[in-house]
Amino acid sequence: MGRQKTTVAEAISKLQAKLDVDIVLLFETGLTYQAVAERLGCSISRVQEVLRRAHKLRRDLKVAAASTSTNTNEPTMDV
Repeated sequence: MGRQKTTVAEAISKLQAKLDVDIVLLFETGLTYQAVAERLGCSISRVQEVLRRAHKLRRDLKVAAASTSTNTNEPTMDV
């Protein structure tokens, strides 16, 4: 029975991840929160939450990329 619960949990997780991707992709096409929610059969609050997390992830990735990039104007020295 334990394996069956894990399988169901994994399936639900995969469906939620796919819904998250679908929400972001549809929103990026210019649809409103309401239009995305209607098309996917979920609540507007779900759409808002997924997009809020997506925007935060995008900001975090930009900050991480900026902090790891090096200034190419500075001379480098091999040691």
